Amino acid sequence: MTCLRRLRAGNGRELTTSALTITVELWKQVNENVPRADGACHLPGTLVRRQNDHSLTVDYIEPTAWYAAVANDNRLRLPAPQLRVLSEPVDAVYTWVDGADPEWRARMQATRDGVDLRTNAPSSVSDSRFTSRDELRFSLRSLEYYASWVRKIFIVTDRQVPSWLDTDDPKISVVDHRDIFSDPSVLPVFNSHAIESQLHHIPGLADHYLYLNDDCFFLRPTGPELFFTANGLRHACRASASKAA
Repeated sequence: MTCLRRLRAGNGRELTTSALTITVELWKQVNENVPRADGACHLPGTLVRRQNDHSLTVDYIEPTAWYAAVANDNRLRLPAPQLRVLSEPVDAVYTWVDGADPEWRARMQATRDGVDLRTNAPSSVSDSRFTSRDELRFSLRSLEYYASWVRKIFIVTDRQVPSWLDTDDPKISVVDHRDIFSDPSVLPVFNSHAIESQLHHIPGLADHYLYLNDDCFFLRPTGPELFFTANGLRHACRASASKAA
């Protein structure tokens, strides 16, 4: 039997997805000399499922495991959670800029005056690429609401800090370009590809992290397994977070 948990947002919007289903099934205890799939025999008292379902993690639970579950408010801790669940921490990294900051604009203009931009696409230096409409504020809210399993959040900037940001929050760190570039002499840098190439230098960054632009919003509950397999590899079709994660 399959049960569906109904989940709604604060505004009443339906959030229920197939990932929130719970399967209720009956298991049975076996006696001695009941063969196992690997050729051995089950221990007496082992629980086995009445219907085989190879998409699930386990087909049987030995007595010591389910006895412990009974003593633990009937919460079963599977012996091999790494088969399905990522156990490593996951961080989030944002790149952010406030194009209205006079000091930043002065650095940007000085850099533009010193290079030949005739071969660049006009959109690459358009003001719209650097305009902040406080998208980051709402992206952080969506991250906390729908992906609160993220361990740490790093905001990478060029000598800027959002005026509304609570910098005392231990979960959030602002990281300056000068802290991550291998060769600080190339700074200031305004090319997003160059900045992205240095993100792995962030001090304390987890081996697994999501790189997000400030206009990326989470619109439904997610888990780390949406982005990474249980053994830590990234999902090939989810190499970067989409704007409708």
